[in-house]
Amino acid sequence: DKNDLKIRMRNVEGDVREQKGKEAIVERVLTFNKETKEEELQRSLAENKELRKKAERLAAVEAEKEMLEKLLDDLALVRDTNKKDLADADKAIAAQGTTIATLE
Repeated sequence: DKNDLKIRMRNVEGDVREQKGKEAIVERVLTFNKETKEEELQRSLAENKELRKKAERLAAVEAEKEMLEKLLDDLALVRDTNKKDLADADKAIAAQGTTIATLE
């Protein structure tokens, strides 16, 4: 009868409202998850960019270190050459001193 039909109609309307409410909750959760993933992606991209910058700086520092080590090796060679030249000069001066003393 009509009352049963009205009751069933109200139940269906309630079920529809409940379903729409559930769908709205699911939509909010999906939107939140999407926004969260986007934020995580942006953070990850920023971290990767920072890591790339650090890697570039590290490579530049390594290159500078290698250049300085080469320069240090070159300076050590110059120092050793200068020490040898100084020792040779000392020997020459000593030899001249011996020659002068012999001549006197």
